Amino acid sequence: MSQGQIFSVPASVTQNIARAKAFLHKGEAIRAVEAVMAALDLFDPKKIVGKGKYETEILLMEVVVDLSNSPKIATFLKSITKSKEPRIAYVPGQEEQLAAILPLILKALKEEVEKKEQEISGNSDERKASLWRKGTEMLKSGNAPRGKALLRRLAEEYGEEPGVNFMVGEALFQAELGADAVEFLEKSMAKEPGEVKVYGYLANIYAEMREFPKAERIYKLVLKRFGKNYKTLINFGNLYKAWNKRDEAYVIAQMALREAPGNPEAEALYKWADR
Repeated sequence: MSQGQIFSVPASVTQNIARAKAFLHKGEAIRAVEAVMAALDLFDPKKIVGKGKYETEILLMEVVVDLSNSPKIATFLKSITKSKEPRIAYVPGQEEQLAAILPLILKALKEEVEKKEQEISGNSDERKASLWRKGTEMLKSGNAPRGKALLRRLAEEYGEEPGVNFMVGEALFQAELGADAVEFLEKSMAKEPGEVKVYGYLANIYAEMREFPKAERIYKLVLKRFGKNYKTLINFGNLYKAWNKRDEAYVIAQMALREAPGNPEAEALYKWADR
């Protein structure tokens, strides 16, 4: 045996070939090619002698045939050759040539996946825009049931994307459909707590619906998350006034006057609460 030669084939070589076959069985051509490439990186037939070398070469020939028969790879091969049944060439001892062609196949497969993802994304964007346009047009034309249905579909399909629930909720609120807007605005507030407008919409809707505890919850969240603002405090105090809670309104009116001394709305609220 010449210097540097070893008898055994690294186990990771045959393991990667087996993984490649498993990936092909599941239709995962990209991962299959990557697994064969990994096997080739570890397989150096010049340093290996004995039965293991020939068994590994047979395994490589088999997996290369499987690669050639993979529909996605076959499509690529047909695009670069005039042969009706193009094959990936592999002859034992020519592993370098195989190692050179596989990255090209891998690149082509990944580009095809990226192309399809872009097409899907483009189609998705078009559908989202269509649902939004048709939904808001229906609301403006007075067809509230149809408009609500389209916007609900928009939220169901794209609600995980930033801003979609807020868009839907805001459109319904502006169409004076507050009760329908609540669901989407609440989701928006939970997912994107930094969107300031959503708190005002919800507080307004709950107050109009005389759902005072829910409106109170919103105002408390605003003060906690964004700090004291005299306008927010006055609105909060007026909520307590509508709720006929003088003690709570008194506390809020004092806070508003500290933020904006002499403000007529804050003073009027204070006088009402101080009776």
